[in-house]
Amino acid sequence: ISRIHYDNRDAANYENMLQFLWGYITRQDGPEDRDGLLEEYCHWNAQLMTKCYNHVPHDLPYTNLRRAYQSVVLLLLGEWEEGLEELDAIGAEAFSHDGMAPKVCMTGDGKVYRPMSRLFLVYNYARFFRSRGLAAELDELKEKFPFVFREFNDGEHEEHDAFLHSQMDPEMEGIVYPVFDRIYKLRSGPAEFYVYYEEGKTLAFPGREEDRE
Repeated sequence: ISRIHYDNRDAANYENMLQFLWGYITRQDGPEDRDGLLEEYCHWNAQLMTKCYNHVPHDLPYTNLRRAYQSVVLLLLGEWEEGLEELDAIGAEAFSHDGMAPKVCMTGDGKVYRPMSRLFLVYNYARFFRSRGLAAELDELKEKFPFVFREFNDGEHEEHDAFLHSQMDPEMEGIVYPVFDRIYKLRSGPAEFYVYYEEGKTLAFPGREEDRE
């Protein structure tokens, strides 16, 4: 915090703080004050986007990456309307392809990380709406991100279809969260953001207000 206060326009200072907080937020045993940590994360993440990114084309993938994390954090807080605003800011076009990074998967510490970077962000909200019985909100989400929920069955989108089935399985519960991220500059287009997750790891949906009371 003191480093941020010393220079609040150095992105590295914010990134170090966010990485520190993320390690506690994603602990499987769950920190005692997760909501407090999530709110702290939202604060510094929003300040990073405001202070360090000018929203010029070069900054866009970095801004969208931070919006992706913000959407997950807001959903963990149960503030799904604000979380969807972050996905809207990224734009539906960003979710109109498989989101495959140059490497199909990455490994580390004996774990496999999948680069279905953007799609799982939307599936998190779909499962949350399903668990809450919010049918109208789920229908609206599917209309807003048609590619994400399209089942092709054409032999050319097998990985997409398999991922759709796995993420929307009735037995699938909880929020899939990023483990690490990358910005790639592809020869065929501009730089894009990718978010990797660890297979089989989720965080519990936030409790209902009546449950908290």
